[in-house]
Amino acid sequence: MKTAVKMFCLLAAMIFIVPAFAGQEPYKALVDEDTDVPGFYISPKLYQFTHPHTSYLNERFVSQTFPTRPELCCTPDTRAAGECPDQHPVLDALTSLTSKGNSGWYEWWIQVPKKPEGEMNLEIECGVLKPNETDILECAAETGEIVDPGCTRRAGSYLNPNALPTIEAIAYAGCQNNFDPFHLTAYKNPGPYTLARPILNSIQTLDGGPNARIALKGCMDKTVLVKWPKEGQVNLLGETETALRAGDIIKVRMNIPTANTVDVYCNKYSVKIGGIGEPLTILPDGVCPVVCFDHNGDGFCDTCPDVVVPYGVCD
Repeated sequence: MKTAVKMFCLLAAMIFIVPAFAGQEPYKALVDEDTDVPGFYISPKLYQFTHPHTSYLNERFVSQTFPTRPELCCTPDTRAAGECPDQHPVLDALTSLTSKGNSGWYEWWIQVPKKPEGEMNLEIECGVLKPNETDILECAAETGEIVDPGCTRRAGSYLNPNALPTIEAIAYAGCQNNFDPFHLTAYKNPGPYTLARPILNSIQTLDGGPNARIALKGCMDKTVLVKWPKEGQVNLLGETETALRAGDIIKVRMNIPTANTVDVYCNKYSVKIGGIGEPLTILPDGVCPVVCFDHNGDGFCDTCPDVVVPYGVCD
């Protein structure tokens, strides 16, 4: 009898202890099936943290201009070897151009594959070249730079802040959560990384405004570190945050101003979300109903046209 009681207590203890040892692991998420990302856009070290069955129906890449341009981060040697992803139509790797002197926008809707346990990286990488140029080895550029003739930057010049892209990032509830959308908050990097008052020295709401500007170097990653959303915490816009779960949707929008001084080329693979999450919370695609959104601003849900609301679950 004593042995039976001991075994029962041991089993009960194991039941309560298991969640503490569930562990945490890195993840990488992109638009559409994460494991289908071409090797051109991700290293083997990072690819091992992508997951299959993550072709969620709410994920998409949309932009002001249609993606018809080549991937200009490919060098001539890469093309000669047949390794440039835009040479393979099935990879859907053509880019959308926003040229010098024109405004534009790009949006990536990405669902997190597992429950995040910590801050998230928004990793942005686009082709950025001098105006009307196509050779990244000769005419690479940085957003906001002052360009001189001959594929050179004006000597001693600084970036024009009014020409820099801005970032807006909003969290939407997936099928396992229920909350009003809220803007994500980023740490200023480098910065004090403190949420003590005055927090304005440490954080920035990703609201697409003039204080949410970023500078992109041609074909190089730009990482924006997003604060871990906490249940019930109110951001600087007065919106209430919620702890994210697997399947929740992150919309990343990059706005290019008319003062843009360079040519910017982005595609569906230009944004990745990286973080650390709970392994046992992985959400396979096809499990949840489609959440509807008004992506094009016409007042109707794109994925369920009969619903006349910008946000909700398709019936």
